[in-house]
Amino acid sequence: MRRLMTMVENRRVDLTALVTHKFALDQIQEAFDLFSHQRNGVLKVALYPDATRVQGGREVVGVGVADEQC
Repeated sequence: MRRLMTMVENRRVDLTALVTHKFALDQIQEAFDLFSHQRNGVLKVALYPDATRVQGGREVVGVGVADEQC
């Protein structure tokens, strides 16, 4: 795990394609429900403390879309 985290930190591996949905932190229940029932093509969910980062509450992210703060 330590080696993987070092690779991610040094941008040697791009995991952005795995994050398919973004939610504001106050929508954690909706995010958990989506992920636990594996709906809408969900792979990984990103939670943001700042709701303004997620337009409309939930944003479906396309493959290869980079998010520097995720």
